[in-house]
Amino acid sequence: MKSIIPTYVLIIGFTILVMSGVSLICVQAQISSARDAHTSSLSQIQAAAYDEETIRLIQEEIKNKYGWELVVEEQTVFKDRRAMRITLNYDITIPFLNMPDKTASITAYGK
Repeated sequence: MKSIIPTYVLIIGFTILVMSGVSLICVQAQISSARDAHTSSLSQIQAAAYDEETIRLIQEEIKNKYGWELVVEEQTVFKDRRAMRITLNYDITIPFLNMPDKTASITAYGK
């Protein structure tokens, strides 16, 4: 009887540890997916020379596919060089720990 209680406590502790680890891996996968989507969007927008129609299509694609928001703002400093600030706002969900969604963002400047 003495060894049953510590064994159950050990199993429960190990289960909590594993579930917490899996939750953190899920969060990292969400962040990685957001980074990939942001980098891809930035590349496509730059390749299209900041075409308004292309920007709108990419924003719609990000919204429909992931439910995230892609914000593109003009940040031109010099008259001869056009620059844009491209921000991706996305939600992070931690499944096992039952924490509320957190909104994060990735910002880059395209020239």
